[in-house]
Formats: sequence, C-alpha cells, structure tokens
Amino acid sequence: MNPPTLHAMARLALASVGVTLAVAAFAQRPPAPPGRPCNTGNCVLTVTVTDCEAEGGISVDPETVVVNSARNMRWEIKPKNSGYVFAANGIQFDPPNAQFQPRNSPSPDQVHLRNAKTSNGDFYYFVNIKRADGAACRQLDPFVRNVNN
Repeated sequence: MNPPTLHAMARLALASVGVTLAVAAFAQRPPAPPGRPCNTGNCVLTVTVTDCEAEGGISVDPETVVVNSARNMRWEIKPKNSGYVFAANGIQFDPPNAQFQPRNSPSPDQVHLRNAKTSNGDFYYFVNIKRADGAACRQLDPFVRNVNN
C-alpha cells in the first residue's frame, strides 16, 4: 500500500474544514427577536404550557426580555397547579454564564435568579419543564438581552 500523497492529504484537510464549517453554520442560533423591557424590581416572566410535547406548546412572555440594570428575575408557570413544574435545571443558559446567579425558588412552578448584568448582549437559555409525574417536556429556547440605558 502506498502512503498518501501530499495532494491527497491536502484534499482531505480541505474536505474536513468544509464539513466543520457546514456543521457550525447548521448549529448557529437564529438572532433574538425584538424584546420587551423587564419590569424594575422583580422581573416576572410567564411560562404557559398548553401541550408540553408539541411544537409551540410552551411559551414564555416575553420571548426576549430586555434588562438595563442588575435585577432579580422570576419565571412562573401559569396557571398554578397546571400539572407542570420546572426541571432541576429549569432555566439553563447556553453557554453557562456567571452573571445569571440562581436563587432559592419557593415552589416547583417558579425559578428565581439574579441577573448581575455584568455584560451586555443576547443570552440564549433553555426553559426546562416536566410533567408533575416526572416525564420530560420539549425545551423552549428564548433570550435575555442585557443592554445599557
């Protein structure tokens, strides 16, 4: 068996780069939709579940929340006692970000965190919900947008 030629190795390297770029482009997230300002003090985001396994069966209002200063944030499943609760990783930033600091949540239908707002930008996160019986639901992927005034 003959060793590969330099030309063959170069073609393989270029093909590898092309596959890597194609995978990266596919994995790229869409831009965040227009946002709505978060209330001063406690920022409350409402999570509504109509069918946790269906596309569009989970929503968060607002889908993109705009934050202009450090504040507490709270996600609540509405209506209460709907049969859905947050998973242990109820609000999961991707990639993880230290400016979003978990807080104790008083009930399984709420997640509290502190947005220290140490940097600006659009921060992608997952809303992870499960049925009260423990069955996992589809993930939802909205944004927090930190901005200057």
